[in-house]
Amino acid sequence: MRLILVSTLLFITFSCTPGNKPSNWHEKIEFEKKKVLNLHDTLMLELKHVSNLLKSLKVAVNDSTLDRKTINSYELTISELANADKKMWDWMHNFNLAYKHTQDSITLIYFKNQYKEIDSVRALFDSSILAGEELISRE
Repeated sequence: MRLILVSTLLFITFSCTPGNKPSNWHEKIEFEKKKVLNLHDTLMLELKHVSNLLKSLKVAVNDSTLDRKTINSYELTISELANADKKMWDWMHNFNLAYKHTQDSITLIYFKNQYKEIDSVRALFDSSILAGEELISRE
């Protein structure tokens, strides 16, 4: 009986120690930061591809053998690629890796929201790259 009482008291003492909560918040914040940075790093690798597609499509638009409908398709895709590129640069200029609010929950929310934003940029990259590759493959 005494062993159960001592075990229970030890459990309550250590589980209620204030030091455990910040560690948990810290781990959650670091996890979200890593998700954001990993997606950012992946998209950075794609930026060169976006740039190359933009150049190729612009050259193709200047080709006088294309009909108006094809040129319109190319111009739309060029616009989508340029928009994806701009959104990536805008996000990078606004992102604050060192963001720290006095409340850990708000810091966590900041990084979760940043992940949502960079993931929307990923969606723009995916769709515009796909469209650009399809047009290039038709040449």
